[in-house]
Amino acid sequence: METSDTELAQQASKQLGHAFSVTGNKRAFLSVYASVGRLNEAARISGVAQQNHYVWKKKDPDYVKDFEVAEQMVADKLEAEIYRRACEGTDEPVGWYQGTPGAWVKRYSDNLAMFRMKSLRPAKYRDNYTVDINHTQTITVDDARSKLLAMIERNPALVGSLRSVIGVDECRQLDAVGSD
Repeated sequence: METSDTELAQQASKQLGHAFSVTGNKRAFLSVYASVGRLNEAARISGVAQQNHYVWKKKDPDYVKDFEVAEQMVADKLEAEIYRRACEGTDEPVGWYQGTPGAWVKRYSDNLAMFRMKSLRPAKYRDNYTVDINHTQTITVDDARSKLLAMIERNPALVGSLRSVIGVDECRQLDAVGSD
């Protein structure tokens, strides 16, 4: 027996409506949204136009707070599903014969497990890791000039790039290095 949209909306409101301070259509919409996790489905099932959600978000601070609660409820449901698929696995049919599976195997999602670990232990499992090194080194102008001239001797193509940022005296030294 298939449950009608009206019955789904009533069930959602009965089970989840207590979590919201708003009333009426706002509560009905949020209850269904918290249950199904999709705005378009919440609008269809609750019978409330989806556009109302956007208007309420702009004009009603209580609705915004309640919508954040509903979003957390949706996130909790998704997190539970991620755990189930990653750790408990799903049964999948294999070895079909004449439309009937020959056996069932348990499949686990390594990908979902990794996403879960990234959220639980980001320092260890994050994709990018940056190291901030604050190091101060003091160098004299003469030492810096010597190092720069040594770099130019190894790569004379740098002379053209440096002309636009250094003074006349330094350009003469560059010319001297370039002509050696």
